[in-house]
Formats: sequence, C-alpha cells, structure tokens
Amino acid sequence: MRLLFLQRHAREAARPELQDVGVLLRRVEAHLKANPEDGRGWEVIAPVYASLGRHEEAANARSEALRLLGPSADREADYGEALVAAARGGIDQDARAAFERAVTRDPAHAKARFFLGLAAIQEGRRDDALRIWREVAALGADSPWQIAAARALKRFGGPQ
Repeated sequence: MRLLFLQRHAREAARPELQDVGVLLRRVEAHLKANPEDGRGWEVIAPVYASLGRHEEAANARSEALRLLGPSADREADYGEALVAAARGGIDQDARAAFERAVTRDPAHAKARFFLGLAAIQEGRRDDALRIWREVAALGADSPWQIAAARALKRFGGPQ
C-alpha cells in the first residue's frame, strides 16, 4: 500500500501541474502524519528536507527511517551526515557514533570514514584525520567522498 502511494506520487510528479516541490512535500508529510510507521516514507523525505535546507527535519526523518527500517551502513552514515548539517558542520557525539556504527558495518564506507576524518580534525587530531583521508582516497573508485578526502588532504597539507 505504501509503495503504491509513493509510486503514484512519483507518476504525478511527472505531470507539469504537480511539479511544485511544496505541493509534493505537503502530500508526503500528510501521508507520514497518517502513517508515521512508514520507514520508506521517512527515507524518501529526508533528502528533500536536506535539499531545502531543513536540516533538523532531515535528521529527524533519517532517525525515523533508521528506527523503522533497521540499521545499515548507509542509513547510519546518512543519519550522521544529517546531524552534521543540522549542527552546521560540527560533529557531535551522536553524529560520530553514527559514523562509527556505519564503519563497523562496512569498514570501507567512504562517507562515514570521510566524516570520521573531519571529526578528527575538529578534535585536533590532524595526523589521524590525514591517515583516515589517505585511506578513503585510496579506496579505488572516484566517489564524491574519495574526491572530498583528496581535497581535504590538500587543504590540511597531508601527502596523498
């Protein structure tokens, strides 16, 4: 039923008269108000909130998706990233814990490892950050997080 709801709204989004993000967002919010246990709905709305700069709502949505759908490396890292955005770049204990849980589930998780490097910088542990970012940059594929790690290495003066 919930999947059909989301599919119907995806089809409607293709219609020009319904392409207003605000209209679609209000529909999904109404759906979640009526169906607060819809983990997929929370997972769908979280990046929309983030793209609109509604970072606290994005973090809440990520938290709900994690609670309802269960932990995964991606969900933990996405939750941590939302917390960082809500804190305007600061990595607090909750965000750090989310990134650590992601790395426990997937030791090569580039996003989580990148943010753990950022946490190390914020904690004054430059050498640890450089080591982490070198490892992320060396993972092989050119993901956005590997590129970000390479840039961080240049910015903070570490050899790549």
